[in-house]
Amino acid sequence: YPDVLKSTDGGETWNDAATGSIEAGTSQALFIAPLTMDPNSSSILWGGGMSLWRTTNGASTWSSRRDPISGTPRCTAIAVKPGSSAEVWAGYEDGTVSRTTNGGSTWTNVDGGAPGLPNRWVMDIAVSPWFANEAIVVFAGYEPDNVWITVNGGTSWSQRTGTAPDDLPALQVNTATYHPTNQDWIYVGTDLGVFAS
Repeated sequence: YPDVLKSTDGGETWNDAATGSIEAGTSQALFIAPLTMDPNSSSILWGGGMSLWRTTNGASTWSSRRDPISGTPRCTAIAVKPGSSAEVWAGYEDGTVSRTTNGGSTWTNVDGGAPGLPNRWVMDIAVSPWFANEAIVVFAGYEPDNVWITVNGGTSWSQRTGTAPDDLPALQVNTATYHPTNQDWIYVGTDLGVFAS
């Protein structure tokens, strides 16, 4: 299960913050489990294993927000939309991408249908702070199709690795983010370094 520690004194001391139900066996997590702070509230944190968990009181208590999905893959990435704590995206080790718009009461898989997203490890998700229903998902593996974008909430996806000679190399993309003040700029971090579009 996720081993979460919390400091309230600038890192001088640490206390166990993975208490109660998040410690249950059904929350089995990766060695490095995804933990995401809600950008809209410093008291809300999401954690992922086979289940998804949320705390709304600074990790004093946790509640389950999603049971394991079909095939029981583990969660690899979680993102909360800037400006809306109710919209959360989750990615899994089998390539599944899911979205909730009500804080986890209901979830929808948004893999985009055929041909859909790659069935590889989801490394990161970035939800646009600028546009409704837009998100970027990046994938693991030394493949030429590791960056995807949706502008309709995951109904469909477009590959965004660029066109030669200004395309990304076929390598793993570990993270993605939007520029904080320019809606057209996107950055990805890869095994080779940081690229900008």
